Amino acid sequence: MGEQDKNSALFAECKWQNEKVDLPVLETLIHRSHLFHYTETHIYLFFKSGFTKGCIDAVAVKDTMGWLREALIRSS
Repeated sequence: MGEQDKNSALFAECKWQNEKVDLPVLETLIHRSHLFHYTETHIYLFFKSGFTKGCIDAVAVKDTMGWLREALIRSS
């Protein structure tokens, strides 16, 4: 977690493993970001092997800004 100011923060996770990341990893990070009271949060996932289609599809639905979906697709 990195805090930019009182209102915004970055929550990120990075793992170097051979399997693709599935939706529960993303959901856990989002859940943990809600434990804090920032008005603006940014979620980043960095993984060696990319993301499952289920994870990418879920981001397409949840991510209204589109930035996370683009990052997931570029890394898969």
